[in-house]
Amino acid sequence: MGQPIRGYDGTVTLAGLATAFVTDWQVQLDTQEQTEGPFIGDNGLLYTYTTSRKLSGTLNGTVPIGKDAGQTAMLSGALNSSLISIVLVSTGGYTVTIPSGTVSKFTLKQEAKGTVTLSFDFSSSGTFTVA
Repeated sequence: MGQPIRGYDGTVTLAGLATAFVTDWQVQLDTQEQTEGPFIGDNGLLYTYTTSRKLSGTLNGTVPIGKDAGQTAMLSGALNSSLISIVLVSTGGYTVTIPSGTVSKFTLKQEAKGTVTLSFDFSSSGTFTVA
């Protein structure tokens, strides 16, 4: 039996920039399906096939003093509706690559009892890989 991957072993690259202070990320596959049938003489069977798919996810981090270039690129992508590359790596595990991602939402939060945090919702625009 192998060893589990430690949660802090990995890297995050946003818009080609190594990004620090990321606390967690997640991605999910969103699939749209179409169902056809039943057809005459086919015993009432239905046929389902995938028509489209994309990755969507969230990324959360802590804002360091002086800001982080990758986090700033994500903010800029959201504010300017521009595409950015997103690469999420679990060292020894999976790598998620989104060459052209869109940032649909961000939340910037400051609490007196804690640190300043930033979270992003993103999705793929076009191709992606999970390997």
